[in-house]
Amino acid sequence: MHFGIDFGAKFAGTTAICYDTSDELILVQSIKEQDADHFCNEWIEKLSPDFVMIDAPLSLPKAYYGDGDDFFFRDCDRQLKAMSPMFLGGLTARAMRLAKIWTDSGKIFYEGYPRMVATIIPESASDKSNGLFCKNIVDFIGKETKLEIRFMQNSKHSCDALLAWFAGYRKIHGLAHKSGEISEGLIWY
Repeated sequence: MHFGIDFGAKFAGTTAICYDTSDELILVQSIKEQDADHFCNEWIEKLSPDFVMIDAPLSLPKAYYGDGDDFFFRDCDRQLKAMSPMFLGGLTARAMRLAKIWTDSGKIFYEGYPRMVATIIPESASDKSNGLFCKNIVDFIGKETKLEIRFMQNSKHSCDALLAWFAGYRKIHGLAHKSGEISEGLIWY
């Protein structure tokens, strides 16, 4: 079992987790004014996933470690046209802290990018213009994995958590793509 996490603002109620059981995918989401970091820690402790695929930066540009002069973007951010970890600031720091706590306990964290995961899904399923984007993604991933998908709260954050989980699924099955360099940080999709 692994987790897909859409990591959001600390108290906004926008952090969602997707995890798998033997026959279904379950999506849970924090609630407004609930500490998202505590929410993630509770679920990781409760279910002990093999690894976590999180939609949040887990590293800083290598210039912060004395290599190069780009203090804004990592190579993976440039390749995928992702936001700078520095622009995300506190969210990046919180994600890095969460990963460190659990990495020290033997858990593995990977950085995923739901927007890029959506690009590998057939166009008919990932078309945002029809207003059914999330439903189409759910239908596609359900068919691909042969798992029933159960939402505790249906939202775009749950959909991003599902896409992060799917990046982990693709990684397990040798289908995932990655961008960046190991020394600075990789993004999986």
